[in-house]
Amino acid sequence: MRATQAELTTRPLTKSDFDPVVNIDAKITGRQRPGFFQKRLDAALAEPKHFIYLGCEYDGEIQGFLMARLLEGEYGLNKPVAVLDVIDVDPTVKGKGLGRALMHAFDTILEHKNIAETQSQAD
Repeated sequence: MRATQAELTTRPLTKSDFDPVVNIDAKITGRQRPGFFQKRLDAALAEPKHFIYLGCEYDGEIQGFLMARLLEGEYGLNKPVAVLDVIDVDPTVKGKGLGRALMHAFDTILEHKNIAETQSQAD
């Protein structure tokens, strides 16, 4: 059963979301990766216009997140591209529409920024 719109809220991630993000990822990968997420957070705080960091709340708690970088001029391309680094949803709320909500919010931001291409190695 999918969650209703009132139960789902997508929003930018904040520093206070760091521990929930690491914990959600650990449930999926089977290991804690705080160093990976700390590097991403530090880079995003240093140059926020080059990153998209979204969280999805379900019943008021972060239960999913998405992290992407925005690049332009890399690999000989003269157009901007979004690189999706990670998208995770807590397995306890699987099937509630959080992944779909995160991707919809991501697509909306990319459309607003006139970015038509996304690349990823995320599962």
